[in-house]
Amino acid sequence: MDVSEWTKRGNHHYQNDEFEEALFWYQKVLDVVNDIDVMSRVALIHFGEKHYDIAFRVFTEVLRINPSYASGFYGLGIVSEEMGKPDEAIEYYLETIKIDPGYATAHFFLANIYSDKREKEKAKHHYLKAIEVDPAFLWAHINLGALYEEDNQLEKALHHATIAYEIDPNTKYICFNLGVIHSKIGNMDFAVKCFLEENEKLDGNIYSYLNLGILYKEYYKNISMARSAYLEGLTKENMNPSLRYNMGCLDVLDGCFTEAKKQFELAFSCDGRLVSYFLQDEEVQSFRHSPEGVLLVEKFSKE
Repeated sequence: MDVSEWTKRGNHHYQNDEFEEALFWYQKVLDVVNDIDVMSRVALIHFGEKHYDIAFRVFTEVLRINPSYASGFYGLGIVSEEMGKPDEAIEYYLETIKIDPGYATAHFFLANIYSDKREKEKAKHHYLKAIEVDPAFLWAHINLGALYEEDNQLEKALHHATIAYEIDPNTKYICFNLGVIHSKIGNMDFAVKCFLEENEKLDGNIYSYLNLGILYKEYYKNISMARSAYLEGLTKENMNPSLRYNMGCLDVLDGCFTEAKKQFELAFSCDGRLVSYFLQDEEVQSFRHSPEGVLLVEKFSKE
């Protein structure tokens, strides 16, 4: 059996996620020849098993052999990200696309880091580059659309969110994002349909229930439907602070101050930051001045 057969067997196991077996055959190859493609797969196996130091060392050795190997820099980028070194990862991704401008995933992960750092224009640029290389890059469309929505560039946001929906309507966030965009545009009925579709997913965005409830309450003036939306969301995430807080607001509107106090207590126990918001929220002003509200403020002002 020769090196090519060992590589073939290693690749077979690698493609079937049989990594221990793959490593066995890859090591036989590397005992004979420094094959950088094989070395990169070995590094990726260690990366997947969270052996980041080993993965980094192997990718570094790959680049020592071939300093122009784009996937070697990309490998150092993904490892550096997982090691909590985003600035180093940026440099490795930039080197990747300098060697190979069409490296779509390098553009994508680079954009993610810039987005996290709130360098939005750089993030948008690299999401667009990823899409230019791969027009069906689902998460590039999702993330880019979300950035455009944040900046109220709603036509562009809708364009990319719609493409994402056409690629895979079942992916989490897609219908939620469309709902947010359509509500900003003023297409409230369509926004409701989008939020309802998101809620049908097993892993749908929990805040779709929140936005749906707010639409029912603020736009349609239907407190009963708003309450139903929040309650349905709470069946999936019982201690979601935003849903609890907004349930409390509905109780205030209904004059049920005892129930409101219970909901606010649950919300504050989950997220103490809501207390300062509560103290400024004009919607609950009548409750704050009630006996129940005074007791609630006293309790959480001491914590």
